[in-house]
Amino acid sequence: MLKEFKSELVIVTPKQMGDMNKANLQSLQPMLTGDSCFFGQALAGLCGSMGIEHPGLSYLHSIESILHCVSIGMGYSVLPHCLLKGHPLRVEIGVHAFKGKKDFSYFKVCLPGRKETKLVKEMAKYL
Repeated sequence: MLKEFKSELVIVTPKQMGDMNKANLQSLQPMLTGDSCFFGQALAGLCGSMGIEHPGLSYLHSIESILHCVSIGMGYSVLPHCLLKGHPLRVEIGVHAFKGKKDFSYFKVCLPGRKETKLVKEMAKYL
């Protein structure tokens, strides 16, 4: 079974940041989950297009940790909008439009022979 999920990219910032401009973003730390992360590549592209230079990127282990850091004012990131709908931290962060290629799709795949395993059932609840 192959199912497509569509969403759009957004920039998440501390709620109190105000306008999303180079000066405000330059004062924060860009955060991502890894070099090969699609969202991390979008974040690097955003920094490049806005002329933002940072001595390094912060690599965190999960989107949850990114959202917590953003909510307390440490940094910013690029994430899919669908992950923020209904998220408890949504009210504590700023969400801004992402200019450029912002629409994307990702897929959930289940192997028919393993669709009844406990692992697949638990993953389906999360996704």
